[in-house]
Amino acid sequence: MLLTRALRGARTIVPLVVVGLVACSTRQVEVTRLVPQETTRIVEQEVTKEVIVEQEVTRIVEQLVETIVTATPAEAPPAEAVDPTLDRVGFPADYQEQFTIFYEFDRPDNGTARVIWANDLAASVTLEELMAASFAPGEPFPYGSILVMEVYRAVRNEDNSIQLDENGRFVRGELSGIFAMRKEPGFGVKYGSLRSGEWEYAAYRPDGTVLTPPERTTSCAACHLEAGQGRDWVFGWHRAFGVEPPTPGENQIILVDYTFVPGTLTVTVGAEVSWVSQDVVFHTATAAQDVLFSATLRPQGRSNFTFEEVGTFDYFCAIHPAMRGVVVVTN
Repeated sequence: MLLTRALRGARTIVPLVVVGLVACSTRQVEVTRLVPQETTRIVEQEVTKEVIVEQEVTRIVEQLVETIVTATPAEAPPAEAVDPTLDRVGFPADYQEQFTIFYEFDRPDNGTARVIWANDLAASVTLEELMAASFAPGEPFPYGSILVMEVYRAVRNEDNSIQLDENGRFVRGELSGIFAMRKEPGFGVKYGSLRSGEWEYAAYRPDGTVLTPPERTTSCAACHLEAGQGRDWVFGWHRAFGVEPPTPGENQIILVDYTFVPGTLTVTVGAEVSWVSQDVVFHTATAAQDVLFSATLRPQGRSNFTFEEVGTFDYFCAIHPAMRGVVVVTN
């Protein structure tokens, strides 16, 4: 309902973009329900939080519209229109035997563990090729590339915390879905203005049956627009090559892999705090109480705020509400 209100009157492409944002996180923005027994103070806090989240969603929608409308589409050979109901990706039944693991990744914002597999063509891409200034069609991921993402629900303890293995990784529970993307000449035409290069997308259940009909995978293409043409619309390439994000500087918070780093930052009154996004998706840094500060951070974006009062200030990402951080201001 919140997203519906924020999108009312927006352009046709906007709902698809936001669906893509939310679909990849597998969690929609939630607003705490108010119950009559709560005190007036709690009610006021929750109403304020809902207003803040709605304002952030509206602002993000407007920025995404500007980004997509002004973006230069990837060059690709012309292709004839195709039946949008046709699955041209195909369930790769033998991927665990024939593919190699590209990278593994835990999503702390929604409690999922992900394993990304690549066929030989996709795995042949080098870091130097991905870092090139420009690409020709069929580069840097060659035609025939297939990437598969397994999404597991993390196992939780009795207190709802996530169980970790001996390496500090999420313990994997149920395999909830298998998502595949395939690159071929002329692919992606069916996505229209939300086309992300020459990739097409598919979602399957673990038994290989269709989870998302092909004609509804436009949300996947919209989501991959965030990854950017400069990396061939592929998320997480930095993890595959072990590229480490920079260490936060003084009074600095880095956003990376759906996490605020550090989670708690202590500064003195009058300090200017900087949020710097090293992630590949949009985030926000939004004060949890009052409208003290709120910023939408594009990939590689930055926002500053000067804290003039002593106190403990909680904040969160309005797009991924489980992303939370704290700034502690002292004398």
